[in-house]
Amino acid sequence: MPESTTHIEFWRVLKDKTAHLDKIDCYFEQCIAIAAPNGAYELIYSKNKGTLNKEKLKMPYNGSNYPLGQAFEAINRAMTWDEMTDEQKKAFDAPLIEKINAALDKLCETGFILS
Repeated sequence: MPESTTHIEFWRVLKDKTAHLDKIDCYFEQCIAIAAPNGAYELIYSKNKGTLNKEKLKMPYNGSNYPLGQAFEAINRAMTWDEMTDEQKKAFDAPLIEKINAALDKLCETGFILS
């Protein structure tokens, strides 16, 4: 798969903007909205605190189609997303998946039925 120019440019800008910083604490936040046809909805939030690995930022973009995955290390893991195995990624995402399932259960209680 060819590298995305947008991803390459993002990686370059990220490297340029962080090059002078000594410590790069940051977080990755997600918001997932689930809406039912009956108008009911649930919002699920997930926030992963961490840091950008300065050594990884010195490397050329790896073409993973997820540039932050090459450098972001959450505080509850000592590796980047790109370094994790599929099983480690599933375990990391398990709490978010539980929140999504609970939200779906709540929506089903409103009379919306998943088929």
